[in-house]
This record gives sequence, structure tokens and C-alpha cells, in this order.
Amino acid sequence: MLVCCWRSLRAGSITSIAVNLAYLLSILVSPYMPSVARTIWSQLGVSEDKHVLEGTFVQFLPEGHEIGKVSWCS
Repeated sequence: MLVCCWRSLRAGSITSIAVNLAYLLSILVSPYMPSVARTIWSQLGVSEDKHVLEGTFVQFLPEGHEIGKVSWCS
């Protein structure tokens, strides 16, 4: 039971880091590929009004934030 709980916490941490990195990358590419950035923001369920990089890493998307369904390239 303890191993299962530990794996669940680790999976949540890894997912949180990956989603926040995707958000950070979307900010970086937004000046060059705005449609790609908007697609990522839509997928992550964040508004398009404020996208600014801070001086340090902050968790942009809070715990429990729900992301959208996978969008496939056609």
C-alpha cells in the first residue's frame, strides 16, 4: 500500500512539472509561433491575457488544475 501511494504522489509531481514546463515553453514560442502557443494555452485551459516569465521558476498551474482533451494534429 505504501509503494502504491508513493508512486501516485511521484506520478502527480512528474505530471505537474511536465505541464508547467509545457506552459513555460508556450510563453517562449509565443512571439514566433503564436498559433502554437494559443493551442497549448487552450489545451492547458489557461486564459490568454497574462503570459509573463518571472525571474524564478514558479508553479503557474495550481495543484488540481484540469487540462483539456488531447488535440491531435491532422
